[in-house]
Amino acid sequence: MASKICWFFTVFFCIQSSDLAVASDGENKKLIDSAYSGGVIRVIVNLNIAYQLEATLKDDSTRQAQRTNIKEAQDRLIEFLQNQGAQVRRVSSQSPYIVTEVDGPTLEKLLERDDVLRVQDDKPRGLVQ
Repeated sequence: MASKICWFFTVFFCIQSSDLAVASDGENKKLIDSAYSGGVIRVIVNLNIAYQLEATLKDDSTRQAQRTNIKEAQDRLIEFLQNQGAQVRRVSSQSPYIVTEVDGPTLEKLLERDDVLRVQDDKPRGLVQ
């Protein structure tokens, strides 16, 4: 239960914080350096697909269509990650995020993908003010 709550808050703060929309080259370099020095790091991947919070969608069919789009995009990325030997740890059915553990070469490939909007380290952050 605690991991589900932690996952919710991680995704919630990622969505709510506008400065997390796109990572800078410096942030990506820090992630890559960390992955190469540590062997494997845990990251949150934000998929590059159209997305709205479900509460703002007008009806169930629109929500279901969005969930289908999210699942299809996640499935493509999960296949890539598994082919690279990465471990997928969490997948959300209602938001375009995946938590995975990757090594340096996989992270570099991940950052080059058109279907990836942002990759960030999965570390606790302070509250957004």
